Amino acid sequence: MPAASNPPNIALILGLAAACITSAHAGSGKVDDAAAAAAKNVCDIARYLAFAETDLSNKISNYRSSVEQLKAMALATQMLAEKLRGSPAFKGAQLLTVLATLRARRAEEAAQTRVSQLTAASRVLNRQVGIAQGYGATAISTIQQGTATSIASAATPFSSGVGHTQTPTMEPLQGRHCNINDDNGDPKVKKTDVKLASTKTIPLVDDGKLKPTQLLVTAYAKGSPNPTASPHTVHKWLATHSSDNNLLGATLSVQTAPDYVEKQELYDETRPTPQCAAPQETDINKQTTLTDAAATICAAILSPDPDTTSVLDQSLDTITTTSEAQTVAALILGQTKKPTDEGQATKQVKDLLGGSEANYQTTYVKAVKTTQITVDINGVKTTDTLLKLAEKTESADVLAFLIGQNKGIQEKASVDNTESPKKEENVEKTTNKGVDDKTGAECAATEADKCDKEKCTWNKEKSECKVKEGAVIISSVIKAPLLLAFLLL
Repeated sequence: MPAASNPPNIALILGLAAACITSAHAGSGKVDDAAAAAAKNVCDIARYLAFAETDLSNKISNYRSSVEQLKAMALATQMLAEKLRGSPAFKGAQLLTVLATLRARRAEEAAQTRVSQLTAASRVLNRQVGIAQGYGATAISTIQQGTATSIASAATPFSSGVGHTQTPTMEPLQGRHCNINDDNGDPKVKKTDVKLASTKTIPLVDDGKLKPTQLLVTAYAKGSPNPTASPHTVHKWLATHSSDNNLLGATLSVQTAPDYVEKQELYDETRPTPQCAAPQETDINKQTTLTDAAATICAAILSPDPDTTSVLDQSLDTITTTSEAQTVAALILGQTKKPTDEGQATKQVKDLLGGSEANYQTTYVKAVKTTQITVDINGVKTTDTLLKLAEKTESADVLAFLIGQNKGIQEKASVDNTESPKKEENVEKTTNKGVDDKTGAECAATEADKCDKEKCTWNKEKSECKVKEGAVIISSVIKAPLLLAFLLL
């Protein structure tokens, strides 16, 4: 008798079919409906959620990079200010330094809340991927040997036979069953089509409905196998020979799991201003409902990103009209507050930044990005643009080097200028801005033998003990931080 069926093979084949065949034609994921349809396939829902989580993770990474770039830009403008110290463009560089620093600080503060929202949504998606991977393919089965039992009359058309029932064991989704990183072919979701920012609905797995597919194998045998057997005319699952004296067969009952994929609406796009529903449980570690999961994901989608636009990416006209720039410009010019006349307040900012868009771009924007300098940090000389140096870990040392370099230049100018006492006095005041009181006191000796040779130098012509060239206290920088502190009061 030919084998009518092989129970293990049948169970495995039907189990695979139950796990990986979708009832509807799946779309590419270009629209929400197509993505939801594709996600009905156990492999595709894992892919969709994994790709959505990747898209979200990239957003977090890009946002953090933008904040770091703002901080580097603020430091680069401060370096430029040191390069321009003593020139007519110095005050404009001070203005940009304050604006860039404020922009970076605000973005960094806002980043804490925004990254927290994005991270929460990422964790929700990760949990969903785990559910889809761990339980979604439970119909993929292996058959274990059953035990002899009394077959029910409905499944035992003839007496004197021996029957077996078997319940297959279930196993979770394995790498050999589907690769969630693979997005080739139909009906698989395409990675490039999953953009969480433009998603209005998302397919999520309801683990409360998720149950293993039940497979019941019923085997029946009677008499002896015979190669000339033929299918039974009524019970097609049996092979018969010799007037039903020899029988062999098996049936497989498949009980499919309920539809555990639910299309969750993240927000109502028909409203003038789409809003997210408030989750019943705000702690994502305790969230158990799909509505709460959808609310968490929605917050990550709809909440605005803090502004990470650099002040150097704005036009001169845009900068001049901001109240912030007008206030800083007034302080730099020695005014107690910005002019009440809007035209005057705008003009002051514009004049400080070169007077025209072309001058502004050349003197400041391009200078930050293209001006190359050579600095000596711990005996190692480095040449690069101001912005590139600001992005390096030793950027604070670079700024300190520039401050010290300017200090040396100012000291030299003070020593060499002996013909104009008034001008010398002005230089002296400028020089002392970069040195703290303690260092100045140590170089205040009136006799050569009392002048500290390590920190000071003796001017024979003027009989004065002066601070050595380059001996600068790094903590004293430029006025920008003071202006910044004033603005933050």
